[in-house]
Amino acid sequence: MPDRPTPDDDTAVLVNVATDWQAELIAEALRARDINAEAAGALTAGFRAEAPGLVRVIVPARQLAEARAKLAEVQRDASDIDWSQVDVGKAE
Repeated sequence: MPDRPTPDDDTAVLVNVATDWQAELIAEALRARDINAEAAGALTAGFRAEAPGLVRVIVPARQLAEARAKLAEVQRDASDIDWSQVDVGKAE
């Protein structure tokens, strides 16, 4: 897989989310589907000063259309999970 994109490359913002963990989950799911995705902006999103930031998931501009389709696929797959049947372990 080619290098991950950086905000300085010819990139496009696929989606903005509120937290770095959401962005990383999305980016990782897309990387597993051969999209060179990266989360950007986690430091400002974590800064709490009554002015929340957003974390961007960026992809190479040439992969934007494919990334949108793959993100929709990820969202469909996640909504098919019956969480009542998933063993998430014992609460601490």
